[in-house]
Amino acid sequence: MIDFKEAEAAARNGFNDFVQGASNIVLEEIVISDDNSRYEVTFSYDVDRTPSPLSGARTRTPLFELATVLGKRKEYKTFLVSSKDGSLKGFKRYKGQ
Repeated sequence: MIDFKEAEAAARNGFNDFVQGASNIVLEEIVISDDNSRYEVTFSYDVDRTPSPLSGARTRTPLFELATVLGKRKEYKTFLVSSKDGSLKGFKRYKGQ
């Protein structure tokens, strides 16, 4: 049976394989299922979907600034890792409690 650190490492590898464009990746929680069959490892991360200016010389309007602020958001993903061998079983969008 793997431990929490090994589960986190396996989940982070899965995260790097499947989630593109993420920054500020933070481990939020790790829990083991009631039957001890899998770990659920949740990461939060920032996604930047801000518009890029067409020209560096163009004036940044208030609307552009608002779009920049609204384009950044935090997302969460939970990765399912087998407690037996550390294999990645899947991932899902974190729904909270």
